[in-house]
Amino acid sequence: MRRGLMNGKYNILIIKYFSRFSRRNSRGLAELEDLRDSGVRIISINDNIDFPTEDEWLQIQFRFLINEMPVT
Repeated sequence: MRRGLMNGKYNILIIKYFSRFSRRNSRGLAELEDLRDSGVRIISINDNIDFPTEDEWLQIQFRFLINEMPVT
C-alpha cells in the first residue's frame, strides 16, 4: 500500500487510530512527513485528525508519544 501512496495511485489514507499506523514515534512521524510530501491526506477517524488539511502536527506528535509509552 505504501508504494501506491508514494507514487500517487492513492491520495488518501484512512486509519482508525494513529496507534495502528505506527507504534514508534520517530518512524511514524517520518512516514507521515514522507506521505504528506507525496500529497497524501491522512485521516484518523477516532483521533479526529485530518492531516495535512488541518495543521495538527503537535497533536499528532503527542498521539505518537502516548502510543509509544506502553511499548518502551
